Amino acid sequence: MAGMKKLGVALFLVVVAGLGYHYYTANRGDATATDDGPGMRRSGGEARPVPVETAPVRRMTVSESSTFSGSLHPKADFTVAPRISGRLQQLKVDIGDSVTNGQLIAVIDDQEYTQQVEQARAERNVAEATLAESISAYEIAARDRRRTKQLHEQGVVSDSERDAAQSKYDAALARREVAKAQRDQREAVLAAARIRLAYTRIHAAWEQADTSRVVGERHVHQGTMLSAGQPIVSILDIDQLTAVLHVVERDVPRIAVGQTARLVADALPGETFTGTVARLAPRIDERSRQARVEIALQNPRQQLRPGMFVRAEIVFAVTENACVVPLPALVRRDGKNGVFKVDPESGTVKFIPVTTGVADADVVQIVDPPLSGRVVVLGQHLLDDGRAVQMANARNAQE
Repeated sequence: MAGMKKLGVALFLVVVAGLGYHYYTANRGDATATDDGPGMRRSGGEARPVPVETAPVRRMTVSESSTFSGSLHPKADFTVAPRISGRLQQLKVDIGDSVTNGQLIAVIDDQEYTQQVEQARAERNVAEATLAESISAYEIAARDRRRTKQLHEQGVVSDSERDAAQSKYDAALARREVAKAQRDQREAVLAAARIRLAYTRIHAAWEQADTSRVVGERHVHQGTMLSAGQPIVSILDIDQLTAVLHVVERDVPRIAVGQTARLVADALPGETFTGTVARLAPRIDERSRQARVEIALQNPRQQLRPGMFVRAEIVFAVTENACVVPLPALVRRDGKNGVFKVDPESGTVKFIPVTTGVADADVVQIVDPPLSGRVVVLGQHLLDDGRAVQMANARNAQE
């Protein structure tokens, strides 16, 4: 049985080989046919036209770019927190609320701090009364000293009486200065108490007075006992966003501040946003071999949100009126890149080595030599110099 199977396989291979030989000789012609290149020739050496598709050489604006991925961050993101401790009496905003500069965000129970202000005010009043008393005593001592000095000059009072008047004056002066210092100290305590009382009303504040922002996150609820510095809400500026990218080191030298970037987000299909390279980190991370690049972009309709994944195409250079051909037109012959240019009069092609430039979308720039006319974009593998071609898109070529 196994022998029969082997015999059947052998017969099948013989039949296939015979059919292949018949196909080859039918296309090759007689024994005198020659083949000087990738294309077939008819009997007697006459080249058979190779069917190809062509496309025109065009001039257009091309740009050199590369695409990177990253995430969006708000231009500004800060946390509103109290400077004092206390119970959160009122929380006037919530997630997603719009906030203006200076707006009241929260109120802390101020009973304790109001009492501190009253106590500091009372102590300040006592200090002022003490100062007034010391000033009066000082003025009396000053008058006594002047009178005693005059009487001493007239010989009416003794030296000891003059010295005693001077001592009383000096003591009164010292008490006045101490009273002034105590009054100033109580004023400072009162001012500090007033500041702490003002801290019970918590406002959002930033430099740009004419802008509004949004509440990004709420960290506590009304009634919470807060400690100083404990976050209440976070405030975001999403009218402007920053796309943070991490670029591999081979692309870093091509990126510069001011370059244009086109961004797309998976969450917003069909939408394209334009930004500008705002910052480029001077250091490349040793572990990842990447550098941080920040792109600034406007978000007036607030379609984009912080945290979104984006792809950013950074444009490195733009060339206007560039000579371009479709990417499929490029082929490699004898170690050189080039294109097959069609000679419309003879119906043949010529291989022209080229120097390429920027590849943009589905075209590539031809830097040298100057090029015009039509080039082959399909069927080049069957071509060599001088080979006759038959354009499958001849009607389009004539147009």
